[in-house]
Amino acid sequence: MFFLRIPILCLCFLLEINFINAQNVGIGTATPAQKLEVAGIVRLAPEAHNGATLNRLITVDENGDLNANPELGLPVLDAVAYELSGQVIKPNASCQIDLPGPVADHTLVSSFKFFTPCDLSAAAIVVNFKRYGTSGNYAFTYSLGNVTSTTIANTSTINIPWDVGCGARTLTIILNTGTNGLTFSVVGAGTVGLYLHSGRTALFRWI
Repeated sequence: MFFLRIPILCLCFLLEINFINAQNVGIGTATPAQKLEVAGIVRLAPEAHNGATLNRLITVDENGDLNANPELGLPVLDAVAYELSGQVIKPNASCQIDLPGPVADHTLVSSFKFFTPCDLSAAAIVVNFKRYGTSGNYAFTYSLGNVTSTTIANTSTINIPWDVGCGARTLTIILNTGTNGLTFSVVGAGTVGLYLHSGRTALFRWI
């Protein structure tokens, strides 16, 4: 009996995967600033997929594992964007914020801070807030810069005039009642974007 040994040559090509002194790993970038930084699109292919749900929610469980779960109970949209902070919305557009459960169960994360770059030449804008997915009432407290806070309760759209200039460029929203979703939109002639910063990961849904 004869045995034929065929040597197998494995060639592994690592394209733009870089390790630097701080032990950061970059994919598509030679200067990663984080432990893992990807310059490009990341595609997650979960093991289980029902074949019907196009949008999936990315969550982090108690073990620190990332999970891609079907999107349930939310409006059907063409695209979903996930951000923690950074540019969220431009004038004449709208966006939704979704919270994982009633705000009453997440009292430490019910405050959102919107702001714009310091630009005295920018035109004043108006921020519209309303609850989506239900006709129930809601309430929130808002403050512009260092101005005294104002509490509002309404079922329709709330219009908050907001000067984009340096004097009052921070808008703080605190939700006062249990709700799991707010829609906000920005109208105005300026080109300065509206930004959000909060102490938790929020889901931003383009509409």
